[in-house]
Amino acid sequence: METENFIDRNPSLETYWRSIILLGRNVASYKFALAKSLLELPTQNTLVKIEDLALPFAKNISEHLLLNDKQATSPSSTFLDHCRKFNNQGIGENELKEQTTKFGFTNVIDAFHNVAHSEVPRFFEDVRQTEKGIILSDNFFELLQSNQRENLKLEVNSRWKLWETALSMKISPHLIEINSDFDTKTIFVHKSQRIDVTSAKDGLNGYQKGKCFLLSGNID
Repeated sequence: METENFIDRNPSLETYWRSIILLGRNVASYKFALAKSLLELPTQNTLVKIEDLALPFAKNISEHLLLNDKQATSPSSTFLDHCRKFNNQGIGENELKEQTTKFGFTNVIDAFHNVAHSEVPRFFEDVRQTEKGIILSDNFFELLQSNQRENLKLEVNSRWKLWETALSMKISPHLIEINSDFDTKTIFVHKSQRIDVTSAKDGLNGYQKGKCFLLSGNID
């Protein structure tokens, strides 16, 4: 897919959000976990304490570790090790929350809005130094009112699945080739053989601008 075809000359907040999820730099899955956790927040409070965000953030990553143990390009991660311990019942929720508060947000909050060496309009402000949390912006609350809200939830989780599939195949996520089979109505990636990623089809929705992937051929 040519990047130029994705460019929106009059970008909406949904477009900016999708650019973070689809085009932002990923060295770990933390950006996806943060985006998913923010969209799932049960509160409408402007200030979100890190200690309140920690457990849903860590649980989202822990769930994906059960599906794919490779959640970062680095060879080791103290934070991911604690998530694995939680999955193996080596630690409980309180310990997971404490360790996530210490190690889970080291880089992701700073880097969240960075796309293609520039910054998109912000969906939150970092106030960890003064308020021990983040302040959700008007942009974020406006995004929640969008008729795309449910799609955005599906897209972030499914884009996460595509990213971790590429990582497990040891190829760049930007080079992953997605194809469709009209007869079986499945979506798959090519390496030496087909790998079914139909469950991740929602992750293509942002790339396809809401158009049906199976009716539009393949995407590189």
